[in-house]
Amino acid sequence: MSNKIKHHLTDDLLMAYAAGTLPEAFDLMVATHLSMCNQCRAQAESFDAVGGYVLEEQDETVAMNDKALAETM
Repeated sequence: MSNKIKHHLTDDLLMAYAAGTLPEAFDLMVATHLSMCNQCRAQAESFDAVGGYVLEEQDETVAMNDKALAETM
């Protein structure tokens, strides 16, 4: 089997993957592609870094109720 990637993922798809907004089937497809494609993986990592920076720079906090952890579990 050849690992020569001939097609790459779009920026929109990679940004949605980084944001966690893709449906499960697309998420799996993107993760599989990223495991084999250095170019797309580097682009996805840059979107992750930008998203992380934006979150870190937010001054706004969100109050959570006392049951939030229990409800999540």
